[in-house]
Amino acid sequence: MIRPIPIIPAVSIFWSYRTYETIAMVATPTPDQTAYAVWSGVGVATIAIVSYVLYDQKIDTAGIIGIGLIIAGVVVLRLFSESTAEV
Repeated sequence: MIRPIPIIPAVSIFWSYRTYETIAMVATPTPDQTAYAVWSGVGVATIAIVSYVLYDQKIDTAGIIGIGLIIAGVVVLRLFSESTAEV
């Protein structure tokens, strides 16, 4: 009998690796604190939206406003921040 490949752990490990690799590439010209803030904010907003779409979780008005403020904060940081990392 052929045993099935444990796909969920394999995908989790792959995406974890890709996540660290991506933040390392993207955050090279940005200071660490800005990169972490953007990464965390985008992660929280994405999880909230995915849970709304896939799991039919309800998001109240405060949640929608919070997600909007996270997205607005990321946009402001990326467009108007003049700080760069010293290499």
